[in-house]
Amino acid sequence: MNREYKRIVEQQKAPEELIEKTRKKMKQLQRKKKMKRYTVVLASAACLGIVCIAGIQMANRSSAGIYEKLEAEEIKEEEFETGLLLGKGFLKEEKNYESAFHVMKYKNIEEVPEKVWRLKEQEIRGKQIRFGYYEKEGTYCALCKTDNVYVYITGENVTEKEMKKFLEKNL
Repeated sequence: MNREYKRIVEQQKAPEELIEKTRKKMKQLQRKKKMKRYTVVLASAACLGIVCIAGIQMANRSSAGIYEKLEAEEIKEEEFETGLLLGKGFLKEEKNYESAFHVMKYKNIEEVPEKVWRLKEQEIRGKQIRFGYYEKEGTYCALCKTDNVYVYITGENVTEKEMKKFLEKNL
């Protein structure tokens, strides 16, 4: 039965026009499949690229967040800002600082320098702040905790009064 069917099918001839139409449709279907494949590959590559870029950005942020150092710019006579991200600036008559304040932020208590824990605790504007003077470095230092971040501030060539004013204005 199988042989007989094959023999009958082989004897049948389709018109040349029908064969050409079929070939054209087959080519069109193959092109559509290729285009679909390319589209899927390109979309997958784009998604992978976006995921990689996002991953790199998150890794950079988390590694940079371990230790951040912000430096204040020197205060100029015409400006009212210190360059810090802590908030308020100084009035004109308070702008006689010759040195910059340095602010460091730490996320974990283990990252804070050990020598800071020897400083005495004081209350400034209702916050408990470790405050003191390092004679070797000639700097005033302060440490406080705000928003689950330890903020370590140093001021070189400033007086105790100026340092406390700076803390009161910015914390």
